[in-house]
Amino acid sequence: MEREKELLNEKAQALEDELDAKRARARKLKKEMQDAIRKALNKLRDKEEKPKNPETASVAEMFNYVRDLCNYLPQPKKTLFLTSDERLKLESVINRLEGKPGLLNETNTVEKIVEKYEPTPNETHTDSPTTFVKRSQEKDVSQEEKKPTTKDISNTFLYLQGLAQSVPDKHLSAALDSKIRRVLYRCDTEKFSF
Repeated sequence: MEREKELLNEKAQALEDELDAKRARARKLKKEMQDAIRKALNKLRDKEEKPKNPETASVAEMFNYVRDLCNYLPQPKKTLFLTSDERLKLESVINRLEGKPGLLNETNTVEKIVEKYEPTPNETHTDSPTTFVKRSQEKDVSQEEKKPTTKDISNTFLYLQGLAQSVPDKHLSAALDSKIRRVLYRCDTEKFSF
């Protein structure tokens, strides 16, 4: 009886050690992936952030000036503008004119790196990053032929809503959140055909 307890304790300790080792590998992998993403995004941003020509730079400065003028609005109107769709559009125009890479290019860069670090189907990582989940591919249908469901669209926007909350500018975060809520409402109330 005593020997069985010792064996069980040894097995439990071995499993715990193995689990700790897997967690340590997962943390290391997560850190490596985050570092690779950070480097790739910095490289992309450095490459893209040079204004195309002096005319584009001066137009970007003009739009920055227009954005800064909102600081002189009375408080209720200022808050209304800062959380509006127009603010989102203005930020998009400014970023484009300043040569910033844009969300699509950044997302594609991050996706490529995440795919390199994803575990294969037969290996799993405890505590692995669950932020990026690769959609499982069906064997009979190619990726291009798949059509997103309303649930897929809703899940994507719920994920984006979480990202929008981490934007440092609270007014911009509120504007993004408002826009996402409207899209989610449409997903719930309308039927989409693809």
